[in-house]
Amino acid sequence: MLQTNELYQAEVDVWTKLDVEQHFGKPREPKQYFPLMKREVWPYRFLHEGNWPSMFNFYFDDGGVLRQIQITPDPLVNGPGRRR
Repeated sequence: MLQTNELYQAEVDVWTKLDVEQHFGKPREPKQYFPLMKREVWPYRFLHEGNWPSMFNFYFDDGGVLRQIQITPDPLVNGPGRRR
């Protein structure tokens, strides 16, 4: 599983989809597109700080450039249908 320090190597406004794929592989979770933001999001599961099951989300513009990153709780572990 990916670790926090590995994911923070990604450089916003510098990296592209190809850079993310080469460093972390293709996302195993479905990609999403948010038309109002004009962003494609690639989610990756990881343990935040080695403890909390989370999602690391990479947001790409229509040119394929990384514009934002975001950490959210893993919905499979923290959501209504969570595992126990």
